[in-house]
Amino acid sequence: MPRRLTQAREFVEKLDSLPDDGRLPADAVATLFAVSRRTLLRKVKAGSIPAPTDQSPLTFNVGVIRRALRSLP
Repeated sequence: MPRRLTQAREFVEKLDSLPDDGRLPADAVATLFAVSRRTLLRKVKAGSIPAPTDQSPLTFNVGVIRRALRSLP
């Protein structure tokens, strides 16, 4: 399994213990939303997934992503 995917899964497993102001890499967010990284970027552009907080490396705010996940039907 690629290292990037392994790290993404580790972040997903620890999501509940991460602080709200923490950062999640794009691969972990894609895993949480069950989409590819490319689809993640499309959904960010469309506004259906919150925008990243940092562009290099692409990371997302943990608290914002938690709220977005809770709001899913």
